[in-house]
Amino acid sequence: MKASNEKIKLYRRIFGWVFIVSSVIFVLSFPLGIIFGSGIEGGGPIHDLNTLHPKLLALIAAATSLLISLASSIGFLFLSIFLWRREGRKTRPVTLDFKKKEIEIANHKKEVKQSESKPTGGF
Repeated sequence: MKASNEKIKLYRRIFGWVFIVSSVIFVLSFPLGIIFGSGIEGGGPIHDLNTLHPKLLALIAAATSLLISLASSIGFLFLSIFLWRREGRKTRPVTLDFKKKEIEIANHKKEVKQSESKPTGGF
């Protein structure tokens, strides 16, 4: 099933927004987790397994947002290249037809000039 260009552009736009949002989350979560997670008492191993250490939580958020931003950027680039190549394939036959018509016009001009230069045999 072929996807229309509009649908592919929608998917590309979604990939772009996901990339932007996940990049912002990565930029905010990584430094904030390091800054605010370092002030916890003990700073050692996690004693209560039911709660997550804020530093660990921030690093998990940073890692997942980094992976999501990488995946969405790859998807965005893939769809951009796909659309670029698809549009190139659609315009290529038009360009060839245009060149063929130019050659035909040039040939017709030569024929007209040759017919004008020939004597008509009249007075």
